[in-house]
Amino acid sequence: MVMGGNKGDTVANLDAAAIWMIEQAVTLLEQPPAGLDGLSVLPETLAAQWGVVLTAQPALNNERYLALFQIGRDGITHRIQTLHRAWDDGVLYELWQVTAGENGPTPQALFITTRCDDLEAVRQVRRASRHFPGAITSDAGKQLPLPLGNRRLLDDMRPWLFPDSFPASAIADGSGDPA
Repeated sequence: MVMGGNKGDTVANLDAAAIWMIEQAVTLLEQPPAGLDGLSVLPETLAAQWGVVLTAQPALNNERYLALFQIGRDGITHRIQTLHRAWDDGVLYELWQVTAGENGPTPQALFITTRCDDLEAVRQVRRASRHFPGAITSDAGKQLPLPLGNRRLLDDMRPWLFPDSFPASAIADGSGDPA
């Protein structure tokens, strides 16, 4: 799942840390281990495991973001954001977007679909793709559509920065009309 290769170990560490953040960060912030503060566990784990730092205060379940984390190392950053949540048959599905290189020569996006039993549970990565999926597929094969008419969602995805992730789609040019 390596997003880039310009700086080898740095990018690999950021990629691994991003996946860990998707799987664990919401749970650590919502239900930290006994006697610990989840906000202190995140940077400690990131630094110890991957030499990565939080580059901004996490945003979680506020009026603007479902979840937003930014991590970095050696001048390279990854933005990790929940784009959409949908419930189906008692299971929570999420679509996450990890972006890298927004200010560099090869910006890249990775879309990750997760599942869990409730909002505070550890996420299980189900699918990862460099191409925008258009919908979330439930365990039963049901297509859970994304609200592509929502301007805030389109702004959060920033498809104009990552046109290779939105092939054959008007979303990439900013018009907001999916192909």
